Amino acid sequence: MVGNVWPRTTVQTCIIHLIRNTFRLASKKDWDALKRDVKPIYTAPNHIAARAALEDLDEKWGKKYAAITRLWNSAWEEFIPFLDYDVEIRKVICSTKCDRASQRPLPACCEGPWTLPDRAGCVEVPVSCHS
Repeated sequence: MVGNVWPRTTVQTCIIHLIRNTFRLASKKDWDALKRDVKPIYTAPNHIAARAALEDLDEKWGKKYAAITRLWNSAWEEFIPFLDYDVEIRKVICSTKCDRASQRPLPACCEGPWTLPDRAGCVEVPVSCHS
């Protein structure tokens, strides 16, 4: 704390999770085209260029995937601090993770219903009470 003023906290969303969630909202057949249209957003030199790229994305995909543009718009204030990083740092973060985000399988919880483990054969042991 400097004097009576607390330093301002910057909240930043994880760019990898934002991109992965983008692909979760789209059909797998559109992932390659969508990847080309999302990349200009997170590789933009500043927030103005990123906003223009997001508007282009909305123009192209907005009718089919309105949830994607809602996702980016709702995370926008937490996304733009990412653009303050040096371009080289952003390249390292995104080259290792973002390009493969569309290739990752969805987590098991999203694949559908599953059965609970069979507990009928388990032996229940009473817990003693401490008096």
